[in-house]
Amino acid sequence: MKTGIRSASAAAFLLTLKRLEQIPLLVFLIFAFLPRAAAAQETIYLVRHAEQVQEGDNPPLTEQGQQRARALAHFLGEARITAVYASEARRTRETAEPLAQALGLAIQQVPRKQTDALVARIRQQEPRGRVFVVGHSQTVPAILKAVGHPEEITIDKKDYDNVFVIVPDRPEPVVLRQRFTLPAQHIPGREERSSEASVPPHTSSLDIQKAVLVEAESTPNISTEEFRQILAERSAPVFDIRTYKEYAISHIPGAITVAAKPGTSREAYVSDIVEIGRVVKGDKGAPMVLYCSGPQCGKSKRVAAELVEAGYTNVRRYQLGIPVWRALGGVTKIEIEGVRYVEKSDQTAVFIDAREPEEFKSGTLAGARNIPRGRVELGEFDVRYRAWRHPGGAEVKAAKADGRLPMEDHNTRIIVFGSSEEQARWVAEALARNSFHNISFCDAPYAKLKETLQ
Repeated sequence: MKTGIRSASAAAFLLTLKRLEQIPLLVFLIFAFLPRAAAAQETIYLVRHAEQVQEGDNPPLTEQGQQRARALAHFLGEARITAVYASEARRTRETAEPLAQALGLAIQQVPRKQTDALVARIRQQEPRGRVFVVGHSQTVPAILKAVGHPEEITIDKKDYDNVFVIVPDRPEPVVLRQRFTLPAQHIPGREERSSEASVPPHTSSLDIQKAVLVEAESTPNISTEEFRQILAERSAPVFDIRTYKEYAISHIPGAITVAAKPGTSREAYVSDIVEIGRVVKGDKGAPMVLYCSGPQCGKSKRVAAELVEAGYTNVRRYQLGIPVWRALGGVTKIEIEGVRYVEKSDQTAVFIDAREPEEFKSGTLAGARNIPRGRVELGEFDVRYRAWRHPGGAEVKAAKADGRLPMEDHNTRIIVFGSSEEQARWVAEALARNSFHNISFCDAPYAKLKETLQ
């Protein structure tokens, strides 16, 4: 499963994401978009122990370390952890204790030097479980290697912020590396910053937008946050490395489609790097970003490898791809050809007319529903809870109640159109902030869209 959620249980899980913290969202992103073996290990959450006292043979956690341990327990409380592992060291046990106590689980102890034994024990005793493992700066890289991750990982002795979320798929695991930083006001010796004064005491700064897929590839991955910044600043061309039909149906706004490489096959589709070269005018040092259909899609990897072999030196990938972009509230753009395809092939799709009621009443697409842009608010972003407050306003709330929006299946394809791109995109953005995660807008004005579809 690469491009969406097909099971009712997974779709229902998505509806709760806005109420969960950021680490459980990582669980969703992995399970929603990666193919799974029936008997595969589900997930391993791997962290280094929290901040420790810098003296003694078996030091405890500092006050800040204790706070980090409690914060980890809070964030992982919704992740359905089934087992907790730590080494014999006091600092690893104290890091694991808050979560273990909250879940009523015993901490299973494995000596720090027995990495292979730890991994074998997890595979044997928790074949379908979600496991929390607390290690050390030297053992965390060793554990990653033991589960099959090919890339060398290093952790500085002063670095306590890493959270590795591992899906031990074959032939190699999928790994997300995330930063878990604490608010400044909780760090002894630092003054509170006014911008963080209202942050709830349990909150730490862990933002899924900053997560990066860790892979053993020659080209680096970027986070969703970096990707959004590149798109906003137009600091590099972004290439959609999927087929043109996929691009026409749904692509990230601002992306450039690339023609197929001559002679390419459907099962090993590759875009033509000659076309990419024309866009960057042959500049081998020009920055560029590639994306495709998500973590398990090989299209952007194949094209990136060809670009590097051809001498391009500044190639990056957004390997999380369009599925994760949607899951994190991103809207996509649909071309007229895509609208035509959806109209004929997807009878469940919902068309939203963003024009004002008077225009809607004078004529619209067959079956379209009216949510006028003039009545829709985007809402305000609450920094404290990293969530949008009242997105869409009263109009979207009413549309949920009266059936204009598909409340029983938030994975339903929704296409928004209007008199202008701004009108359609505004409503699309508001709907995406209401947990509808398969939203596309068409930039063609209604008159042209109507004419084309007739």
